[in-house]
Amino acid sequence: MNFRDLEYIIETAKTLSFSKAAQNCHVSQPSLSSQIKKLENELGSSIFYRNKRSVRLTSYGETFVEKAKEILAIRQELVGISEVNQNPLNGKLRLGGIITIAPYMFPKIVHKLNEKAPKLKLFLKEAKTEELLKDLLDNKIDAALISMPTDSNVFESHALFTEPFFLSVAEDHPLASKESVTEEDLRNQQLILLEDGHCFRAQALDVCHSLSAKENRVFNGTSLETIREFITKGAGITLMPAMAVRKNDGLRYLPIDGSKYNRQVGLVWRKSCHKEPKIEKLISFIEETLSQDLMTAA
Repeated sequence: MNFRDLEYIIETAKTLSFSKAAQNCHVSQPSLSSQIKKLENELGSSIFYRNKRSVRLTSYGETFVEKAKEILAIRQELVGISEVNQNPLNGKLRLGGIITIAPYMFPKIVHKLNEKAPKLKLFLKEAKTEELLKDLLDNKIDAALISMPTDSNVFESHALFTEPFFLSVAEDHPLASKESVTEEDLRNQQLILLEDGHCFRAQALDVCHSLSAKENRVFNGTSLETIREFITKGAGITLMPAMAVRKNDGLRYLPIDGSKYNRQVGLVWRKSCHKEPKIEKLISFIEETLSQDLMTAA
């Protein structure tokens, strides 16, 4: 038995197809099938039921696959520990970011890491919070930029900054001439929000309830950029986090009076993650980038 055998079995269990598994593992189907059969004979137990129409796991196979995943995860950790031991700025780092953060922070982070840690291979993923947290638990990513807080019993976290929300309106909107808006200005206003599953949607709804505003249910955006286009055409108003604010894009971004209309952005990772030295370096690079942004803005 070797690691490659375990990869063949896990991929076959995932696809329930020897041909698809072979394709994904970049080997011929006969080679993959015979290697799995050889291992089953060695173990004296069948991992898969086979017939002409389907492939499925036996009860023993289900247990075997779970253990195989654990073994490969440990192997990956050992490789990672070796990389970190050599140099925390070498090797691989897999970073996730929620959809309302990733488009605005990833380019800056990549630029900083290319400058400061050219040998660090950064892999990026943009997804909703729920998917990123699951990926962290499944060891598919090493850290994620999210809107905090999160479960402190499962994850370590580091708060990076508190980000205010702005009201976004078209330049010809009745509120566009104001320097800022009050709760009274927003009473009974209808705001376009993101679709279900986005944490920023939940935060925006909380703001709506706090301000006695309402959700515009005619349209739910899949991204802030989609919503921005609607607002530019005068189709409504919305909330934007500060990092999504742009200059000269045909919109007005108005501060909301009061200090409670914001979110806390932070980095989270699994407890006892072997890549913590890399994550600590990443945090310092992000904070350095944010500091430079503030100096530029000033």
